[in-house]
Amino acid sequence: MGGLLDTKKLSETTTPIGPKLDLSQEQRAAVSGIGNSVKVEQTTDPAENPAANLMSGPASTFISLTRNEKYKSEPNAGAIWICAGMSNSLKDKAPETKQGIKQQTKKNPNLDASFITLSAKSDVDDYLGLAQGSVGSPTATAAITIKSSDIRVVARSGIKLITGTDTINEKSGEYGSIKGIDIIAGNDDSNLQSMVKGENLVSFLREVMDVMSNIAGTVEILAKHQNDLNGEIKTHTHNTVGVGTGMVTMPPLPPLPVTTVVNGTAIVSPPVLAWGILTSTFISEIVLPNIGKHKRNIAHIARQYLAPTSDASSILSKYNKVN
Repeated sequence: MGGLLDTKKLSETTTPIGPKLDLSQEQRAAVSGIGNSVKVEQTTDPAENPAANLMSGPASTFISLTRNEKYKSEPNAGAIWICAGMSNSLKDKAPETKQGIKQQTKKNPNLDASFITLSAKSDVDDYLGLAQGSVGSPTATAAITIKSSDIRVVARSGIKLITGTDTINEKSGEYGSIKGIDIIAGNDDSNLQSMVKGENLVSFLREVMDVMSNIAGTVEILAKHQNDLNGEIKTHTHNTVGVGTGMVTMPPLPPLPVTTVVNGTAIVSPPVLAWGILTSTFISEIVLPNIGKHKRNIAHIARQYLAPTSDASSILSKYNKVN
């Protein structure tokens, strides 16, 4: 009678690895698996529910029509298990104890090379030791599990990942809310964040760039006016010849009074006064109003695109997460 292998006590098994056969070269070739020959190798002896329908193949490959292990005593807990390389991580796949008792192995997501499990009732995340993420870790629900070292999903046309198609679950119960898709690298959900919606992000960046361009244009004109004013201040001279007042024209400003001289000191410089008035007018009538307008635009853009993910124009996905 066989026993159940305890993977924590592998040192207690003594079965030699591989068949020790005294065969000729031709005989060895006949059992090597080459040229459609039969491969002589150790295969796993699975510890399966006696009620299960177990189909086995070479190299520890199995298909089992069974019940979910945790819910095997409950109704409607059927499961289908497809495995290639059961107990693949065990060097000795047919171990025996020192007393010569053959050991059987259970399904193990960490030891089995590749498997697919379809369950009508399962604690899928608990069984596989998976992070909860934003979609949670449901219990006693229908689940499909695929695990291997490397997985590729290839479509000659398109691939869709869709959630929330039904209003009720497999037990005729209503779903409380729509669950999204979590992409969790390293089984670590501590920094899980909302995915970015590309088209909304492009619209957001374009509107921000428009505001920045308008601000840059305003600053550019102000800088030119300020530079002209600075040039007049830097290069102008005071003319003290003559006393009196007159008129001088500096388009586009209205006529300005000529320099007035008092006791030999010029108290007004027409060019400086002209550019000073022009710069001051531009600041008060153009720059300051535009700054207020740009600030309001930025606030509006932030509300539109950086709002909670329930907003349709938000750059963040409401349901889908990634780390």
